[in-house]
This record gives sequence, structure tokens and C-alpha cells, in this order.
Amino acid sequence: MDELPEFAVSEPVNLDRIEAVTGGDKVLAKAIVDVFIEDTGKRLGLIAKAIKEGDAATLKLESHSIKGASSNVGATQMAALAYTLEQLGGQNALPEAAEPLEALCAEFARVRNTLLCHVGDESPPQA
Repeated sequence: MDELPEFAVSEPVNLDRIEAVTGGDKVLAKAIVDVFIEDTGKRLGLIAKAIKEGDAATLKLESHSIKGASSNVGATQMAALAYTLEQLGGQNALPEAAEPLEALCAEFARVRNTLLCHVGDESPPQA
């Protein structure tokens, strides 16, 4: 029987990016993380509402904002998912947006946990 290929699970955040942005300043890192988490949570809610209400312009705008913020904190997979939603908003393809939004929300949970552990606000999840 053939062996299944191994898939590398990438880290949700390139923590070197946070270090580069903050110069290693833990207080600044915590402030950036706190704003990122609060803002992204709100924007994800606005995206869900936009999809439900058929508001492609809001989907595009809020996804674009999440894409940029995610890139700034080193969450490249999250930025890629937000880009997908941004493109769907631009194409007025709202019916196709539910699945990428679900993936974005799941990735945000991973990113949030990693960032909070990095700034000392949360213990790592137990296996």
C-alpha cells in the first residue's frame, strides 16, 4: 500500500514580521495585536452581513482591509483568504463567498491564538 504524502502545516503567523514591525518592543507588539484582533473581529462580522445582504461593495472593502492588516502582522494565509473574498466582492460573486469566509474565520482563530501567545495574553492550547 502506498504511503500518504506528508503535508506541512504552516504556522499561521510569521512572528518575524511582528518583531520587524515593533523592533522587539513587547508593549508595542501587544498594542498592535490587540487592535488587529478587535478590528478583524468586527470586519469579519461586517463581511458576513454583507454576504447575507448581497452587499458586494462592503465585502470587497472589508476584505481588502483584512488583507492588509493580516499582511502587516505576518498572517500570509489569512491575507490570501481575504484576497479571495476581496476578488469575489469585486466580481459580485456573493454566493461563492460563504466557504472562503468560513475558511477565513477558521484561520483568524489560529492567527489570534498564535498572536496572543506571542504577546503573553494566552497560554498555548493543550494537545
